[in-house]
Amino acid sequence: MGDKNNHTKVVRTADDLRGTALDRREYLRLLGGGSALVLSSSLAGCTGNGGDGGDGSDGAGGSGSGNDSSGSGGSGSVPEELVLARAGDSEALDPHVTTASYSEQVMSLIYDPLVTMDFDGNFSAGLGTEWEVNDAGTEWTIELNDGINFHNGDSFTADDVVFTYERLLNKPALLKWAVGPMSGVEATGENAVTFTFEEKYAPWNTYSSYGGYFGILPRGPVEADEDAFAANPVGTGPYKLEEWVRGDHVTLTRNDEWSTPHSPEIESENPPLPKKITFRVIPEELPRVQALLSGDVDILLARDFPQRELSTIQDDSGTTADVFTSNNAGYVAFNMQQAPTDDVTVRKALAHAVDKERIIEDIYQGLGAENWVPFSENLLGWAGEDVRDEIGYAFDTEKAGQLLDEAGWTMDGEFRSKDGERLTIDIVSTNTPPPRVQTAEEMVSMFADVGVEAKLTTYEYNTAYDEFGKGESNVMYGTVSWFDTDIVNFLWGSENAGASNLSFLQDPEVDQMISDGATAIDPAEREEAYYELQMKVMEMCPCQPIMTYEQATGLRTAVQNYKQHPSLLTPVYHDVTLDE
Repeated sequence: MGDKNNHTKVVRTADDLRGTALDRREYLRLLGGGSALVLSSSLAGCTGNGGDGGDGSDGAGGSGSGNDSSGSGGSGSVPEELVLARAGDSEALDPHVTTASYSEQVMSLIYDPLVTMDFDGNFSAGLGTEWEVNDAGTEWTIELNDGINFHNGDSFTADDVVFTYERLLNKPALLKWAVGPMSGVEATGENAVTFTFEEKYAPWNTYSSYGGYFGILPRGPVEADEDAFAANPVGTGPYKLEEWVRGDHVTLTRNDEWSTPHSPEIESENPPLPKKITFRVIPEELPRVQALLSGDVDILLARDFPQRELSTIQDDSGTTADVFTSNNAGYVAFNMQQAPTDDVTVRKALAHAVDKERIIEDIYQGLGAENWVPFSENLLGWAGEDVRDEIGYAFDTEKAGQLLDEAGWTMDGEFRSKDGERLTIDIVSTNTPPPRVQTAEEMVSMFADVGVEAKLTTYEYNTAYDEFGKGESNVMYGTVSWFDTDIVNFLWGSENAGASNLSFLQDPEVDQMISDGATAIDPAEREEAYYELQMKVMEMCPCQPIMTYEQATGLRTAVQNYKQHPSLLTPVYHDVTLDE
């Protein structure tokens, strides 16, 4: 590497950024784009309200549930076991082989990130402490915390960091897109690691603070047996796996040796407080709600909160609901490589056939705001309103019919046909949660109203995505929750076609535009790049965006000091007590 002093600067104060490619004036608003420079624990990091508002799922701050949610105040007692209800089970507990939210809920408690983001968007020490950045912004060196152990007793070392990121770079992992132009990682000292990028990469800083997907793995156990590790993981986090009964529950037990620096909003002297946390699978809505009302579970997780039962939970004296604007967006994906949705005119017709208001009001009980791109309006460069005004896809069955006529599909009895072939599409859906299934069923009816025969097949949650990924179906309702606009890579990047890219969109120009957004350090340039990308892609109609969700977490009133990170929107259980 040569003499680092000739081309690097140790970041000890925000003013140290002046005169580098990462000048503070350029980075001051970077969190508004879902990114900020990672700073050492002695610093006030770059905050990022940026005027964007929203739920804070990106670095923009917002109205997420950052304060305590508790029923009646009081300190309460330390829970022997905190029981959480959800509709589905984890797929795997190795962050390099899954992006399933049911897995992330557990992994965020097992693994630690390199850096910690507090509730105001400031960054401080995690597994890493101090950073050096070269003038070009392409080489980052991090000093690591010493004396931290994995759950199995092995020491956390620079070799584990190198292994984790090399595996992410070299394994055909679902999250490889998130490290962007990272070209390598090497240990450059006993407790130091250097990351090298082909060009500047704005989102990486924020990703480094997200332990659920970007936590550090131990080399030994993973190399010994990857499949076994995915079922019995080892991390450095606040909890370790005690038991996983597939389809029933995952139980974590407190890591008594946890010493990784954590967010200052965690106030307990010796966190985490709950001795055990159990994720209980309750697939059906009413039994899930009843388990909360009866006290069998303590928290009903937001992802599977049944909107129609909101008043039931709010009105019961023993329970309450914490309602917040999420960073979760729902959209109808069209397979652009499978007939007949390989025809853009057909895709546009199907988009016009979808009644968003009916879905939001009737199925989701009004707990959502109409959207026109498939990610939250809280992210930098969101172009939803301009997409609405300039491109459209408003609900219009007459327009849908006209477009199908133009495509040569004319009415032939109940359904349309062309050259003797009936216009038929295949819809794939998960079989849980119920609103997802109801949305798919409503789409069958909506498409029939414009003469399109739709055949719906439902599968177990993870299987549904695998089936749609085969590329043999046409339509699937998907959701995505993320905190950086680089999620467009996940949604539209060619390398992700058939995986997270449910539209099977493969376009070199789109890929270049995605890269332009990810490598733009100046927030205004990054915003413009993402804006232009959305306008181009939505003209191609890869999907019909539906809404950004409002969500609710159900809580027993006995639950005290439950918090939710306002930027990452991850639950924080570390201070939870029970007042009973």
